[in-house]
This record gives sequence, structure tokens and C-alpha cells, in this order.
Amino acid sequence: MQLLVLVDTITPRIQYILNHVLGTMLGFKVELTSDENVFRSSALPKIAYSCRRVEGAIQIYPHGIMQQKGVLEQYIHVSQWHDLPIFFNTDESSTIPFDIFAASFYLIARYEEYLPFNADQHGRFPSEESLAVKNNFLHLPLVDLWVNEFTKILDKSFPGLRIFKRKFKYIPTIDIDNAFAYKHKGLLRNKLGMAKSLVHFKFADAYRRWQVCFRLKSDPFDTYDTLLSFLPPNAIWFWLGGSFSRFDRNISVNHPAFQKIMRKIRAKHTVGLHPSYSTFNNFDKLMREKITLENALHFPVQHSRQHFLRLQFPKTNQMLAQAEIAYDYSMGYSDVIGFRASTCTAFNFYNVVDEKELTLKLIPFQVMDRALLQGLKLNPEQAIEQVSAMAKTVKSVNGTFVTVWHNETLSGLNEWKGWENVLTSIVKEISILD
Repeated sequence: MQLLVLVDTITPRIQYILNHVLGTMLGFKVELTSDENVFRSSALPKIAYSCRRVEGAIQIYPHGIMQQKGVLEQYIHVSQWHDLPIFFNTDESSTIPFDIFAASFYLIARYEEYLPFNADQHGRFPSEESLAVKNNFLHLPLVDLWVNEFTKILDKSFPGLRIFKRKFKYIPTIDIDNAFAYKHKGLLRNKLGMAKSLVHFKFADAYRRWQVCFRLKSDPFDTYDTLLSFLPPNAIWFWLGGSFSRFDRNISVNHPAFQKIMRKIRAKHTVGLHPSYSTFNNFDKLMREKITLENALHFPVQHSRQHFLRLQFPKTNQMLAQAEIAYDYSMGYSDVIGFRASTCTAFNFYNVVDEKELTLKLIPFQVMDRALLQGLKLNPEQAIEQVSAMAKTVKSVNGTFVTVWHNETLSGLNEWKGWENVLTSIVKEISILD
């Protein structure tokens, strides 16, 4: 169904966010016009996203950010509307008291991540620097909640309007940072690892390594059969590429053990690339890793998630798009759970510097296992409770819930003792919601 929107000037930002909110999220075919006479005479449902007031239309006064170019510091004051945090407040005579499209653009385009910030030790945008954490709404899919409220206004203003009803989805994802704890690491790495364990009096680890190397015990990170036994068909696995380095410790994708694992996984699920630590600003390295994985899989790779979630806006996403990655799953935090882009709806990446929408689709995730254990310091029971509650929040807006787990989490080794069945419980609980 068509929806006509009056705008003062058609800009790339306005086109992008209206097509996302009104098109992708609500299912309308959006038509823009700056001609007030055409707008007034149309019989279509109408939104005046304009400084010009028009009777008979939903009125939203635009914030200046939608006419700007590039990145400028924005004044943001957070207030409340329908018990939800809002910002970019406008005239009280508007149908709603803030520019829902500008605020959604600011959050989804990750505008704040283009501004100067105090990076963490890995050069990342820290969660505590975000507007969502500072104003206590990281736990909310705020854009989706705003759109739900806006839907009520559309229903009331235009009875009989057909609005697209989305469906809740759950996508479990697995990162393979370290395919094996000890196996297939080579004689030198295992000797050094054994020596390190002994020097630090980690005798249990040394003994376990010895047992695995001599095939007396299975490798604790070899949890693939267990994962394959309960993950749903839409699960996605990300394999860490790149050469061995301080932060990249996986075995090669050309290793026979990799080929064996991938044959199992590819028979049931999708396999994507986990670009190595330094690829976030190195296109040549990213391409080498992608091509190597594709050659090993004999299949094109379209999905990715950055190792350590290292993102540099806009460069990393530009490179992914250039490398013909279609879907990226890096939009989340490693130390807290919640909604980094304040949404649980996939969206196309918008380059705020070049004012250009790319075909790369970003699929936000809400929960990472390491955030539950290390960031929030939860025990397994608390983790299941927190994840289930967040899944219900996503279900309430019919969004997409995405979890990030690692094969090693199911090992029960060291810090992961007691976590062996956490993901199994989560998948079971969410399947009831689906």
C-alpha cells in the first residue's frame, strides 16, 4: 500500500530512513514529494514530514540533522513519550513531540560512532560511550518500540490501513575462534603450551593437554556434534580466518580437520567468515581470508562477523560491501547485552560521510556468551533468565533475536564450567516463543 510523505527537501538521509521505517518495517511503498499542492490533492494516506503544516496529515516536524551533510556534534536531550525515551524534540503541535525519523536515523546509522570517542584497548567504540548506556535504554529495541507507537497513530488516523505484520525470528550464531583447545596445534605450540601450564602450576591443564595429544581423551573444544544436535536450521557459524597471531589462534581453513568439521556443518547450516583481528581496516587481508574460505568450502561466502567486533566507521563496512559480503553480524557489544543500534530489525548500512546507502545488511545481535560471563558476571542460571527476558522483549516487537556463542563455551573448561547446557536451554526456551 502506498504512503505519501511531504518533505521540504528530499535528501539521501530522508530517503534512507523513511524507506527503512515506513518501507522495511511497516511494509509501505513510500512516495516522497516536496510539492505541497500535489500532497494536498492526493487521496493517499499522508505524512507531512515538513516545517509546513498541512491539515489531514500526520504532522512530524523535521530535525535539522536530516538536512545536514557529514558528521557534526549534535545536542541531545533525552525526555519521555509514552513511557519511552525520546530525543530530537520538536514543536508540541506536532502529532508526536519528537522527530522519530531523525532519532531513528541517529541510532541506526550509528552516528555517534563517527564522532570522536575514547576507544578501548582494541580500538573499539566502548558501550559506556553510547547514548543508550548513558541514558539507560540499551536494554530496549527503542526504534522498534517507537515504530509500534507510531503504528497506533497510523491506525487511528487512517482506519483500514494495511500495515505489514512482522514475525519474530531467532538466529543462533556460533563463532569458531579456536576450533580445538589442543588438537592440530602442532608440536611446537603444544610444547610451549605445556611448558606455560607447568610454569604457572596449571597441572590439570598440562595433564589434559597430554591426554588429548596422545588421543586418550577428546578435545574439550570439539563440541560440534553437540551443537549440531540441537541448533535450528537457520543457525550461522563464523570461522576465524587469518594467519596465527596474538589474537588469531585458530587452525588454518586448509587444515584437513577444518574440512571435516565444515562438511558436517555445511550439511545443516550456513557458514560465514570471521575476519581476523587486523582486517577491520585492511581490505587486502579481508579479501585473502574470504577467498581462502570460499576455496575451502567450494561455496561463496556472504555472511561475516568481525573478530573482537572491531569496527571502524565507515571503513570496515565499506570494505565488507566491496568484498561482496551481503550480511554482517558485528552490530553488538562484547561486554554488555542489549541493542547497540537500538533496534532488532536488520538494516542496510548508511555511510554518513559519503551520504550513501550500501547494499550491506547489518543484522544486530543482542547477546554474547562472554558478555554474560565476563561483562555481567552472571552464573548459568542467571544467564538463561536474562537471555530469555531479552528474547521476550524482541518477541514483543516481532523483531529478530540473535545470540553469539562459541564452541568452547560448551566445553565446561576453566571459566566455562557449568555452562555446558546453557545454550541448549536457551534454544529450547526461545523455540516456545517462536
